[in-house]
Amino acid sequence: MSVPTVRISSGMIEALAKKTNGEKFIKAVNEVSVVDGYVHVMPLKDWQDIQVDFGLMKSRGVGDTVAKFTKAIGIKPCGGCKKRREKFNQAVPYKPEEDVPQSQK
Repeated sequence: MSVPTVRISSGMIEALAKKTNGEKFIKAVNEVSVVDGYVHVMPLKDWQDIQVDFGLMKSRGVGDTVAKFTKAIGIKPCGGCKKRREKFNQAVPYKPEEDVPQSQK
């Protein structure tokens, strides 16, 4: 089974870097992507994690929230952190807003 990937132009990466913590954002992208000409190719999950980490996307579940918290208090991620984040997000996902009844908003 192949891993879903995403292709993002270097221009888009630069534009998003201006909206976030520039150098750290670019470093995070470069750690997980392969550059093919002017396009960064990376696993979709890694791209989603980066978007959540830099506030470009809402947390998908408890795993994202735990990752944000541990980062905020200065705990550096280890090799198992990514797997735990994914497992927690699958076990306790947050509902998209369109799935929440109007009475609960």
